[in-house]
Amino acid sequence: MSHATYTTQALVLTSLEKREADRLFWLLTDELGVLTAMARSVRVENSKLRFSLQDLAYVRVSLVRGRAVWKIIGAEHLHAEALSISSMCVYGRLAALVRRLTPPYEVCPHIFVLLCNARVALSSYPDRTQECELLYAARILNALGYLPDNEQYAQEVRGDTFDETIADHVRIHFQTLLTAVNNAIAESQL
Repeated sequence: MSHATYTTQALVLTSLEKREADRLFWLLTDELGVLTAMARSVRVENSKLRFSLQDLAYVRVSLVRGRAVWKIIGAEHLHAEALSISSMCVYGRLAALVRRLTPPYEVCPHIFVLLCNARVALSSYPDRTQECELLYAARILNALGYLPDNEQYAQEVRGDTFDETIADHVRIHFQTLLTAVNNAIAESQL
């Protein structure tokens, strides 16, 4: 009996060590949504998957459906923008927000694009990490239906890109947008 292999792009949201050398991964994929997948013996020194499957990496993974979780049978690290330590921390918080709020196995290609764009924005504007984090958190919450539209910042929240003009507008409405994001997270009860 053969099993279907799915190959897709994914962002590694986080991982958890299991047994002696295994690791459980939470992946945000463009075709399958947020899912958990197990990689066997990925922590041993001679593992081929070891360097591809790092937290917050952008990868192409090959998956096979198991009974309880997906199994990772192949992974290839895709080119991604280099981030500073502070930008990587911000990106990690955005990934944690996505993992926390996105329903498992619900296909959300817009969330995948938003998280990819957040990485590009953080690498392109390392001095604007506060504005970038707040805006992409608002965009994620809005895309998932947790953040209602507001005329003051609706145009920025509905967009996909990030530049100096948008960062300046976010800075002007920073406190209003921050309050809205915090209220949306609290009201999600997740």
